[in-house]
Amino acid sequence: MAPTKQTKNGRKVKQPNNKRQRRIPKGLGLDRAATEYVRLLTDPCNAPLVHPTYTGGDSGYLVRCDKVFIVGRGSGITAGLIQWTPGDINDDATEFLSAAGSDFSSGFPAVPFADASPGRNFLSSNASAYRCVAACAKFTYPGSESGRAGWVHYGHGNGRSIILGSNYAASGVGRLCNNYSRTPVDTVEVVWRPDFADQQMVDPTATRQQRAGTGSILFAFGGFPPDAGIVVSMTAVYEWVPRGESDGPANPIADKNESSNTLDQVFAAIRRAGFNWVRDSAHLVGSGLTTGMVAGLANTFGMMPSVSRARSQRNLTY
Repeated sequence: MAPTKQTKNGRKVKQPNNKRQRRIPKGLGLDRAATEYVRLLTDPCNAPLVHPTYTGGDSGYLVRCDKVFIVGRGSGITAGLIQWTPGDINDDATEFLSAAGSDFSSGFPAVPFADASPGRNFLSSNASAYRCVAACAKFTYPGSESGRAGWVHYGHGNGRSIILGSNYAASGVGRLCNNYSRTPVDTVEVVWRPDFADQQMVDPTATRQQRAGTGSILFAFGGFPPDAGIVVSMTAVYEWVPRGESDGPANPIADKNESSNTLDQVFAAIRRAGFNWVRDSAHLVGSGLTTGMVAGLANTFGMMPSVSRARSQRNLTY
């Protein structure tokens, strides 16, 4: 309490308190730089590009990359699986693994997908080092509504959940996922969560040594009509440093982020705000959130309300 003094007319007035008052953070309880990163981490498709609240003094340029694939389309194929580890672009192309076959419970070898993951070619040709800042994957059933059948599993793993060349059944990978539904009418979106090793700058043309410490997105499906497959839309934001032979950009020297918050504090704030890393119709119903409450969370993050339609499917749930 500020001290008081008696004036000539007998009134008491408060003396100014010269002690420095501690600033109480508002909203998410994060500083501005961390709050901006929350927007990008939870909305990789639309949010402004900002640097992450990663440890260390590394710095780089920011680039957003996206790509659309059809996985598991082929004669007699009714089941399959996908692992995407956006922070593990490397010399053996294991950041995007897939397997597919005619039976949900039979094992098939996990191999690199035939097409390059978003950003792979750019980073391999131009970057001496890189790291993933934010990412998401959206899964859409491309078949007709009358022929829709089967089920899907989706969630998060690590860079060693699926290993190149080993045999995996979609049923086994499905057990690693904490989300399950019949083949959805709407798009399912899984937002990537960085792990401790994702904070390190690494060479995109070399083999990463800490794959178990990188975050991945997992998806498995079964019982699909033959030759239907699944449409996968991937978006990733990368921070990268140029190679010596790159044409134009010099090494950035600015500090990566002036935030005093850590990645753990960012995750804690996201959990407190009720954000869900998976967006589907089941989570929207199960969350018990009304339209107004969901829009309120979106305003807290500074993102678009989830009840609006956007390229990143914000209409599903927060």
